[in-house]
Amino acid sequence: MKKSTLLLITVLMAICLARVATGQKSESQPVSKPVFAIPQRVLAEYKEAQQGDVQIHLNGGKDQAIIGTTNTLEIWIANGAPLIGMSLGFEIRSQAAFRWLQPYGNAPVKNPLIKEEEDVAGKFDFGGLKVKRAEEPGATVDSFMIGGATSDLRFPKHKQSTLCYSLQFRIPASEKPTPGGFCVDNIFFPPAGSWTLHDTEGFQPTFQGRPNTSAGKPDAAPVCFDVVKGTGKL
Repeated sequence: MKKSTLLLITVLMAICLARVATGQKSESQPVSKPVFAIPQRVLAEYKEAQQGDVQIHLNGGKDQAIIGTTNTLEIWIANGAPLIGMSLGFEIRSQAAFRWLQPYGNAPVKNPLIKEEEDVAGKFDFGGLKVKRAEEPGATVDSFMIGGATSDLRFPKHKQSTLCYSLQFRIPASEKPTPGGFCVDNIFFPPAGSWTLHDTEGFQPTFQGRPNTSAGKPDAAPVCFDVVKGTGKL
C-alpha cells in the first residue's frame, strides 16, 4: 500500500474518532423519536373531547323574560365527547318577582322542575337526573344544581350547542319592565357541586363561551335578559 493512501486512511479515522469524542453525529445517522410522543391526531381528539359549553336562552331564542305569561328557560350544552356525568349549578337573580311552574318536566320525581329534552332524556342511569334546590329560594333569587352519573346510558356527544333541559316560570303581570333585569349565573353549588362535565375525567365547560377560573370557581359573567311587558302570548 502506498504511503499516501495509508496517510489518507489514517487522517479519516482520526476525524471519525474526533467526532465521536466531541459528541458529533454523522449526518446520515437517523434521529429517533421519543417513545412517549403522542400523535397529533390523538392530541387533537383529546383536546376536542375535553371541551364543552353551556348556554342559557329564553323562549326559543327570543331571549326576553316576558311579564304576565309563561316563560321557558333553556339550558343548551355542547360537549366534545359522550359524558358519564355532570354537575352544573345555576343562580337566578331577577329584579322582578318570579315563580317556577311546578310540576313541569320529569325531574326531580316529586314535584318536577326540569324537563329533559330530546336525546338526553333518561341518559343518567344511577338514579336519573339529580336536581337540588337552594334551602330558601326567594321571590327574586333562586339557585339549583342539575347533575347525574351513568355506566351505560351515556349523555350523548353534541358537536353544536343543543337544547338539553328546560324550566318554566312566570313573572306577575304587576311587575315592571327592567332592562337586563333577569340574570342567570354559573355557580359552585355547596357543599360539593363543582361546575364540571365528565368524560373519562372531569373538566370545566365554558359558560356562554367564556372560561371559568376552575371547576370550583366558576366566575364567568352571568347572562342577563330584559324583562319586558308581554301580550299574554309568546
